[in-house]
Amino acid sequence: MSLLLQYFKKKHLRILLLLIMLDLVATLTWYYFFGIEEANPILATSIKESPIKFSLIKLGFSLPGIYILSKYIKRGLAQGGIALLLGCYYLVAILHCIIFMTVI
Repeated sequence: MSLLLQYFKKKHLRILLLLIMLDLVATLTWYYFFGIEEANPILATSIKESPIKFSLIKLGFSLPGIYILSKYIKRGLAQGGIALLLGCYYLVAILHCIIFMTVI
């Protein structure tokens, strides 16, 4: 595989993990302190039931995927998946920043 297709490394997965944790903490903060609903319909019911259940489900969806991406990081599909997830979670982080500036 060419070097261009092997751009993403393990450090990018650590950044992805940090973005996921930021999303988790920010979502719980917005929901429980400011009454802002969860936008993800899959997780919306679990956050209403319990913050622990929400956290476990969110991490249960996220961590196995990061493990699989880590295991196959040199493959093109994994590289594309990392790029897609980083892009999505960067947008989510920007959205959380906008909410923070609006609410505070």
